[in-house]
Amino acid sequence: MVAQVRSHLVQAYSEAFSSPSGPLLAALVMGQKMAQVPDVIREDFRRAGLSHALAASGFHLSVLLSSVLLIAGQRRLLRLGLGALVILGFIALAGPQPSVVRAALMAGLGLLLLSMKTRQRPVGVLLVAVISMLLIAPVWVQSLGFQFSVVATMGLVVSAGPMGEGLSRWLPQRLALAMAIPLAATCWTIPLQLLHFGKLPLYGIPVNLLLTPVLAPLTLTAMMMAPVLLLPPVFTGWLLAVVRPVVVLVVRCFLFMVHGAASLPLAEVPLGQPVPLAAILLVVACLWWLVPRPGGVAGRPWRRPWLAPVLLLLALAMQVQMRFSDEIRQLGWSRRRSATVERSKEPVPLLVARHQGRAALISATARLSFCRRARKELHRLGLDGFDWILVTYRMSEEQRRCWDALGQQLVRGHDGRLVPGVRLESPGLVLVPLSHEAHAYGVMAGGRRARVLIGPTAQQWAGGDGATVLDAWPPLPSVP
Repeated sequence: MVAQVRSHLVQAYSEAFSSPSGPLLAALVMGQKMAQVPDVIREDFRRAGLSHALAASGFHLSVLLSSVLLIAGQRRLLRLGLGALVILGFIALAGPQPSVVRAALMAGLGLLLLSMKTRQRPVGVLLVAVISMLLIAPVWVQSLGFQFSVVATMGLVVSAGPMGEGLSRWLPQRLALAMAIPLAATCWTIPLQLLHFGKLPLYGIPVNLLLTPVLAPLTLTAMMMAPVLLLPPVFTGWLLAVVRPVVVLVVRCFLFMVHGAASLPLAEVPLGQPVPLAAILLVVACLWWLVPRPGGVAGRPWRRPWLAPVLLLLALAMQVQMRFSDEIRQLGWSRRRSATVERSKEPVPLLVARHQGRAALISATARLSFCRRARKELHRLGLDGFDWILVTYRMSEEQRRCWDALGQQLVRGHDGRLVPGVRLESPGLVLVPLSHEAHAYGVMAGGRRARVLIGPTAQQWAGGDGATVLDAWPPLPSVP
């Protein structure tokens, strides 16, 4: 019954406001999984740092709650009442799925903590609540939605108030507090976004700051239109006739601004997943800047104001060095330990070659599970695709579509191997076959060289070869 109501709402939004306004309004309320937002618009939102606007998440609720604070001001009971109505309405419209419930719990907790007096130690209350939630459902700790919700809520509790005080120097107090909420959540989630996606929307913070005054009322309008669209057209036709032109105009202007931000040079910087030390430096720098000193304002560090920029520059230098270095690496294997790093029962038949911010892939299997693993590696590296992919095993049509989406060139040679004399090559990345009978290949990534052996036949072939191997890797297992 509830699912039918949501499906009807998605259709009603599209019919009432046409495309792309209708699907976008539906996504602002129920998330992009329910609403079919065009791919071009989703890409623009991602590059502009506004992906949270199309997802049923804690960040999405923070935008809604910022509008509640704008309306309620300092009246605590009114703030709590309106906030509770918004959260319950969001659950009803987006559905009581785990990600939505988690987001609602964290948003409600954030609203409650923002309304508390400072002596009640809201950070401690938040930590107790998070630990309690993990005791009930430990698997949530692996959920991206839960991680982003916790970090965003911590940003609201620690930095939203002081940031609002800082912004109130140039803006009215209510508007400053409303804009500080998404700004604090954005700043706190940047390290987590880099960790999971390897890309940083360079203009994400200023874009959120500039477009929140449009996004928040647009989201509230979409939410208020939901019960209206459930009524028969006989009762709502006149209202839609009045509201539709204004809403469509605002949506088109908003999409124009999002597209403009996404089209800016270096709108999305592919830094890759941060190395551990760079991640630590990044987190320390962010905390140094975002955690206010007692009685101070976020953005005014405790002391030595030059330390945060220095730490950020060090983290950036380390990350750029990693991003543009040359590497040939078998996933899940460490040369230092000479053993598998990942405690997985399945072997990892994937080898990645990197050179100057680009990468290529060799896979000894076509299985979909390893295709998904290769996609995760792409995200870790901050890349949109591999230069070329060699899959040394036959594949079905479904498997071919999965692998084909990961790279610019997908190759599966005759009987799963390349013919000698044929080579795969892109600037700085080269693969050449070494044998007619076995899966034996030479791989070059800039100045690095490696010999790749796949399966027992290749190992037997290599046993009689006295050539020196510069980088010795365990043979890639052949997985059917």
